[in-house]
Amino acid sequence: MRISGLRIGFALVGSTILAAGVTSFAIAAQDHRSHGPQCYSTCPTRTRLTASEKTLTFGSENSEVFTVVVRTKVRGVSGNPIGTATVMYRSTTLCTVVLTDYGRHKARGTCSPSADALPVRHKVYRVRAFYSGSSSFTASHARRRIIRVVS
Repeated sequence: MRISGLRIGFALVGSTILAAGVTSFAIAAQDHRSHGPQCYSTCPTRTRLTASEKTLTFGSENSEVFTVVVRTKVRGVSGNPIGTATVMYRSTTLCTVVLTDYGRHKARGTCSPSADALPVRHKVYRVRAFYSGSSSFTASHARRRIIRVVS
């Protein structure tokens, strides 16, 4: 429909049953004037964690390099996820990543824990990264990565 040269679009969102544990969803739409998708509210993100080593010698945890990549789930939105991500074992913070622009629709950062961050030998640690979100992008977390500490 056009009103005095202004194009107005309508979208109908039907009622949907959300999966268990899903508390929100984002809607993306194309604005004909900006020629790109826009997220209403905040855009969803996806976080990925990688580790340079899967097995560490006790006391050398600071040689581990965690890489966190956060990308948007909606292609074509303007901007990249910004802020910080925290690498954690349970409730213990191992290190904090400051995310920087890493190309189209993603941000990246690295960090290393202190030498005594994982204090028990012969233990398997399930480490996870959490992106804190921003005013434009939702918080998200990465799948767990297993790190083994040996003597």
